[in-house]
Amino acid sequence: MKEVVFKVVGVVTGLAFLLSGCATLVNGTTQEITITSTPSEANVSVEGLQLKTPAKVNLSRKSAHSAKFEKEGYQPLILEIDRYPSWWNLIDALWVLLFFIPLLTDLGSGAFYTFDDDIHVNLMEAKKSDNPAQPDTR
Repeated sequence: MKEVVFKVVGVVTGLAFLLSGCATLVNGTTQEITITSTPSEANVSVEGLQLKTPAKVNLSRKSAHSAKFEKEGYQPLILEIDRYPSWWNLIDALWVLLFFIPLLTDLGSGAFYTFDDDIHVNLMEAKKSDNPAQPDTR
């Protein structure tokens, strides 16, 4: 009987380690995001990169990010690119009942989180001054 218990514990432990950090293995620690805007050809700055929309960028899942959009004749816009828990964590949740390794692995690597794959912003035209500068007629 002891041998059966040891085998079951061994198999469960082995599976836990093999599947530890399921989101890290399947989801990865970075994610490619597509950034678009209306109008297109807007300058976007994200993580020190200078891009023009439409653009693709790989972002680390360890933290949220900010993107700054600018285009001549339009109001600048700063967009927070938030992250949220990945559905791959459901598998981790099953293993948490036995071991905390998968959850800790995914939290540490950032794979616990995900972003929206596509981000689109609508830039607003810059407001024209109600009182345009009057020429000096002296």
